[in-house]
Formats: sequence, C-alpha cells, structure tokens
Amino acid sequence: MLQPKSYKLKAGIFPRHFLQPKQGFTLIEVLLYITIASLIFVGIITFMEVVFYVKTKQEIISQVEGNANVIIETIAQNIRNAQSIIRPQASSTSPILNLTMKDSGISPLVIDLKDGILGISEKGSATTSLSSSKITAKNLIFTNLSRLATPGSIRIEFTLQYLNPTSNPGYDYERRYVGGASLRPN
Repeated sequence: MLQPKSYKLKAGIFPRHFLQPKQGFTLIEVLLYITIASLIFVGIITFMEVVFYVKTKQEIISQVEGNANVIIETIAQNIRNAQSIIRPQASSTSPILNLTMKDSGISPLVIDLKDGILGISEKGSATTSLSSSKITAKNLIFTNLSRLATPGSIRIEFTLQYLNPTSNPGYDYERRYVGGASLRPN
C-alpha cells in the first residue's frame, strides 16, 4: 500500500504569522452572536410591553372601582340621612332618586344620570358630578324596596365604563354595580 508523502515544513519557508493560531471571530461566530443578542433584545422588549399593558389595565380598573366606591358611599350616606323618599314610589323603579332631607337647606336632594354623568344636586342647585371625567355612567336604576311601616330602603344599580382615549380594545373596561341603603329610623 502506498503511503502519502509527508511534507515537513522547514523553518523560514513560510512567514511566522501563517503558522500561529488565528485570533478573532469568524463570520459564523459573529452572525451567531448577533442572532442571540437580537433574540434576547426582542424578549426584553416583549416583556416590557406586557408589563406596561398590565400596569395600565390595572390603573384603569382601579379608577373605575374607586369611582364606584365613592358613588355608592355618597348615595348610601345621603339615603341614610334622608327623612323620606319622594321618588321612586314604594315597589317601583326610577332612573332618578329624589329624597327629602332632614336638613331643609339641602332638601330636596336629587341624584340622576345625564349625558353619562352621574350627578347630585341639592335644593335645585347645579348638579355636581360623582365620578371623574375619565368615567362614564349608564343604566342607573333606583328601586324602592320599602314596605309598609318601615323607614324605607333603596336598591342602587348602575354601570361604569372607562372612557378609552385610544382605539386599543385592551383598555376597555366596564362593570355593573349594585348596592343598597335604608333610611335611619326617626
């Protein structure tokens, strides 16, 4: 069997830099590093977008829930402090709550919904909004649950919706609320 000839390199035939190991990166290595760095960068950007979306959505929910708490507490406090219920009549419903207050300086007190604003007015004065400008209300219903020989009881129902300034449907939020209160016995 024939053996291939082996060639021995003699010192001085080739310059030294040909015989030393090469330093630096090959094109494949550079492309691999760029690809890995790009994937990490895209992952970080995607994670940041998700965190921003969740944070914004939670702020929207918090605004709506906070407004609902203020509205229910304000209406319930006024019902508890009222002398009598003018509207709605017993066993009926109405989009307007009209109360006779013990303090004649604010009587009658009216709570109603106009153009998406749930408001309260005392003794015919201008209506004061119970919610922020970023929230709209709808489907306001007061149900008089009073029975004979009882001070009076009102069920409160309404829906609050966040006014989404963007066209992103992910920032839409709407919720229905139900509460109630009774007049304090004299």
